[in-house]
Amino acid sequence: MKYRLSGLAAGLVVLFLLPYLLGPYSMHVADVTVIFALLAIGLGLALGIAGQINLAQVAFFGIGAYTVAILTTDRGWGFWASAVIAVLATVLFGLVVGLPALRVQSHYLGIVTLGLALAFTSWVTNASISKGAEGIAGIPAPPFPGLDLYDQYLYYYLEIVVFLACLAFALFVVGTRLGRRMKAMRDDSIAAGCLGANVPFLRLLAFGIASVYGGVAGVLYAGLIHYVSPESFGISTMFLLLAMVIIGGRQSIWGCVIGAVVLSLVREWLVDAANYAQLGYGIVVVLAVVFAPTGLAGVPRRFARKSTDTGRATLRPLALNRVATDDALAQPGASIGIDAVKKNFRGLQALDDVSLSVQAGSIRGIVGPNGSGKTTLLNVLSGLYTPSSGGFTMDDEPLGGSRPAKLSHRGIARTFQNLRLFPELTVQQNVMVALDRSRSRATLSYLLAPWNVFGDERRLRRRSQEILAEFGIAEYAAERPGALPYGIQRRVELARAIAGSPRLLLLDEPAAGLNGQEVGELASIVTAIRDTGVTVILVEHNMGLVMSLCDQVTVMAGGKVIADGPPAQVVTEPEVIEAYLGDVSQVEDLVPPADPANPADPADSADPVDHEGLKA
Repeated sequence: MKYRLSGLAAGLVVLFLLPYLLGPYSMHVADVTVIFALLAIGLGLALGIAGQINLAQVAFFGIGAYTVAILTTDRGWGFWASAVIAVLATVLFGLVVGLPALRVQSHYLGIVTLGLALAFTSWVTNASISKGAEGIAGIPAPPFPGLDLYDQYLYYYLEIVVFLACLAFALFVVGTRLGRRMKAMRDDSIAAGCLGANVPFLRLLAFGIASVYGGVAGVLYAGLIHYVSPESFGISTMFLLLAMVIIGGRQSIWGCVIGAVVLSLVREWLVDAANYAQLGYGIVVVLAVVFAPTGLAGVPRRFARKSTDTGRATLRPLALNRVATDDALAQPGASIGIDAVKKNFRGLQALDDVSLSVQAGSIRGIVGPNGSGKTTLLNVLSGLYTPSSGGFTMDDEPLGGSRPAKLSHRGIARTFQNLRLFPELTVQQNVMVALDRSRSRATLSYLLAPWNVFGDERRLRRRSQEILAEFGIAEYAAERPGALPYGIQRRVELARAIAGSPRLLLLDEPAAGLNGQEVGELASIVTAIRDTGVTVILVEHNMGLVMSLCDQVTVMAGGKVIADGPPAQVVTEPEVIEAYLGDVSQVEDLVPPADPANPADPADSADPVDHEGLKA
């Protein structure tokens, strides 16, 4: 921390003294570089932090600049009033640009935003209000008491104040709950939604924040150059900006700033070879994506990762600690009623009139052959699929068709058949995403009460450390999940699911890929979770685990329920043997023989399967 503060102080001194070291032309280059750094931060927040491909950042830049130009020259408005309107207009356009992100992602979103950026350039080139290709001249400098901001040396200090404020806010967002949710959405939007993140809201917000930075940069640019024209906001500027972010490191705010500074200087060196420079930018971007996807900012971390990877093979097995049992997690379990649920996929009947009820505080096992509809049923219960007909209730309240984020806040958590941890977040940050129970409206606190955000951050960090300790994985808090053994990753996923204080926990084949010892530990964890009062629905192929854990077992085949009841009773039904078990000898292995001294029906036994045998 001491070194960081020293470096920050040194950087501020350099920024303050820079005008005293530069000539007029170099000062102009520095002014423009600050503006591009602002643009790069906004693009980095949308593209690198939130994972939204935004090729319209240059259009946000242009809207801010043109709005100030039109209002100050044609309408006679003051500069600062025009600046406020310019930023508001840019935000409005940013939200419109963000609307396609609610329906499309990946390169499709890039194509849409690129089309909108080109449409803006075409409009300002041909519209009479923007003076067409001639552009708008005579834009005044912003007035400031006692300062002549027509002087580019003094204008630099205005830019630096605005830049530092915007940089601080970006770092504030990235380092707290909002940025963490955006990163989770970037890494895996499905898992983020199931943990309570309002993904559509976050996507729109990412474009909204990016547009603010674009609008502010446009205002500063108009006040600096005093002239705007279409070529300043064309496709070449967009690719230059994109190159800055990718080369610097799109997942790092500091990386975006570094990229803006480096490429601004390179552009000046290549000013006499502009056509070749564009080709060079493209080649460097391709090389960066292939060989250094995290950019210049990620180089130190890559070397640090290589230096620590040699110890990965020596990770020792974890000793099972107690599962969280504090008041925050000891909520009453939910009773679940599933009523005639059907789910069709273009003629394929994945679920066919599925009905069952799950008692609060119990463990319900769901088994069946591959393709029987087990995971589809969990997807319906977690909101990833909307049932074609029918629905389900939690404590007699209808919830069918609700979004994953809403169901998460109502107390439904889940794990996935294939691990869906957030790879670019640490283990602790994965858990903190689930711990964050704030709603979308809490985002206003970033502007109205930022001190509350810091208070929440301390609480989330402290509670996440407690949960990691309770699950026996505290020593891996700072690690990224992909660096850990598979069994520990499974435990991280369970810890993350429980962090959200669920009343219903959906487990989708949690024993897949685990060895015998890890399956035994899993059984102990799930039992301890149930003992806190949480209702558990377990989809699993490991029949030994199902028989030892579950109070009731439901067997599915072809999207239908073919059997339902106590474990020892279900596995003896002929229809289950034919559809799933396939061999009577397997049933004999699962159901222990009756004790001659106590010839009771195995179905009446409280523990029909030997727990120790599960760990063998």
